[in-house]
Amino acid sequence: YSELLEALDTLSRDGREAVLLVLATGLTYEEAAQVCGCPLGTMKSRVNRAREQLALLLDPPVNRSRTIYAMPACEREPARHP
Repeated sequence: YSELLEALDTLSRDGREAVLLVLATGLTYEEAAQVCGCPLGTMKSRVNRAREQLALLLDPPVNRSRTIYAMPACEREPARHP
């Protein structure tokens, strides 16, 4: 939890606000854009950049022991189609 809070503190104010509105509170991108007074595309970009930053901060590539690309095909979950 403390690592997450530290990582959130490294984000820009806009990025932190966007990621918390959409990912933590569950607002839609449209709702979050209205709250922030920005265009929908801007909100999507902010959330995407913040999500990528958080992923790198919380699980840097050098510390990842296994990725989907490194797993043998027999260990991967099959694609699920609706």
